[in-house]
Amino acid sequence: MFRKTLILVLGFVALLAGGPLFSQTNNEIFEKMIGPQARMDPAITAEALKSKPGTKFRYDTDGDGRIDTIYFIDNDDRHSPERQPMLVKVVDEDGDMAVSGEGDLDSDLYIADWNGDGTIDRAVDYIDLDNDQDVDEEGRDRKAHDDRRGERRADQTADADADADQRRPV
Repeated sequence: MFRKTLILVLGFVALLAGGPLFSQTNNEIFEKMIGPQARMDPAITAEALKSKPGTKFRYDTDGDGRIDTIYFIDNDDRHSPERQPMLVKVVDEDGDMAVSGEGDLDSDLYIADWNGDGTIDRAVDYIDLDNDQDVDEEGRDRKAHDDRRGERRADQTADADADADQRRPV
């Protein structure tokens, strides 16, 4: 009986001690929720943080010869000064960034790093389901935090637009 109790206690202590080893960073959680496109490139991030706010860095990340990702510091007045510098990464999801050179609000993913500290704080994914260049759904992901059980998690919300041409049930 003593041996079983000792094994149980030691197992519980090992589980508690190993908890921090299994915790995930915000960036790891966002990458699981969104995919590898959530990953911020450290070299580009450093270059953008040293640049003048508003300077856009355009990249072809998949090697097809077309711009598909933009990084920039967003210094718009609508953002709280406590969140500056705000590093934004825009990922093209419908192939039109190469034409416009900009992100849009119908099929692009926006990732924000408040304070430029390397931690992803928010992500917004604009989704055009019917290719009419109008957003049909918007997914928002919020910074990971510890829930009541001490587990790291992030919140996801979705907003479905009620376009007349959208045939899916809401």
